[in-house]
Amino acid sequence: MRRGLAVLVFFVLFLSFGLAPPAGAADLSGSAKCSGQAQSSDSNGRPLDSVAAPGQGGTHDDPFLVDYNGVVRYSGHSGEVITNHSWHLQIFFIPIRSGGSDNSGGDTRTDGTERPADDLPFRFAGLYYVSGGISGTGGSCDGSAWIKLVGSPVGTVPWIVSLALIVLGLILLFLALPTWKAARAAAAPPAGPIEGREAAVRPVAAPRKKHHVILGVLGGFLLGLGLSLLLAAYSQVWFGKLTLLIFLVALILLGLLLALFGPARRREPAPAV
Repeated sequence: MRRGLAVLVFFVLFLSFGLAPPAGAADLSGSAKCSGQAQSSDSNGRPLDSVAAPGQGGTHDDPFLVDYNGVVRYSGHSGEVITNHSWHLQIFFIPIRSGGSDNSGGDTRTDGTERPADDLPFRFAGLYYVSGGISGTGGSCDGSAWIKLVGSPVGTVPWIVSLALIVLGLILLFLALPTWKAARAAAAPPAGPIEGREAAVRPVAAPRKKHHVILGVLGGFLLGLGLSLLLAAYSQVWFGKLTLLIFLVALILLGLLLALFGPARRREPAPAV
């Protein structure tokens, strides 16, 4: 129990990333009556922010502030003993971590101090959302919250990856533009009677448009993913927890439309006769 509840409280409230919960505050709910709180400090040890769940903070307009090089002190409690439990965490509704325990000791409390720099593989910055839950014999808890990692995103791994995805997506969208397959050239008529010359002329095939649907869909997906990551890094999560989904659907649709109805980018040469 201790490990599962610690991960749920620490990550759901304080160290992971994503979009936005519908509630007006950080949330921990469920039949086990879970609760948690945390205080963050910067790299110099000065108090930075605090949050409680259920309680104030952890919203889109009032996210919990965390310094990547600072410290987060946290505690969590479940009103019921949860045994044989499993827990999971999600980012952008995508599962990123899971686990479980038999909790043979009957733990209901956890607390500790964590340094983001020790737990995260590289520096993050921006506004993110995480959700997760724990369930087993005795009850369940679910949580979600906004987290803002302070500092400039420039030069961070997510910033670099997002730019690379945007560039690659734009290249694929350009390659997805239709191409014209040129008409087949007619053979030169042979010398001889008119009837013979007409019979020997090869028919001309009409030009047709070649569509690159797969490139369009893939390019739209990568561009949507890159833009979503870049917006999160700059704390511009405009559409709440649906931001990633909205950008992915919109850009995939754009890529599909470009592949089907976009202007032709080149004409293929006519085959030799």
